[in-house]
Amino acid sequence: MTEGLTSIHDAAPLAREVLSALTDRWPDSAMLLPGALPFLAGSATDRDFVHTIQYLNDHGFISYDAMVLGADPEPRVIGALITRRGQHLLGLIDKVSC
Repeated sequence: MTEGLTSIHDAAPLAREVLSALTDRWPDSAMLLPGALPFLAGSATDRDFVHTIQYLNDHGFISYDAMVLGADPEPRVIGALITRRGQHLLGLIDKVSC
């Protein structure tokens, strides 16, 4: 990884919460909603959620089948899975946070 954890947090502010939620469901896929993220229910903004999902997917940390925007009160990601690279990133985030 060429980026530091600080820059990842800036680009993907909910990375830890998204990766943790997917780790809890692994190897099964999950539907993600901003209001259902652990520890942040009600405080995650839709913009932060969408930016985080796009960043994590673009950099190979997660994969998903579909992102639905505008059809429901909040965005949702369907069929999300954490990748091995995402598991490694979560380990680094957890290690730095201790």
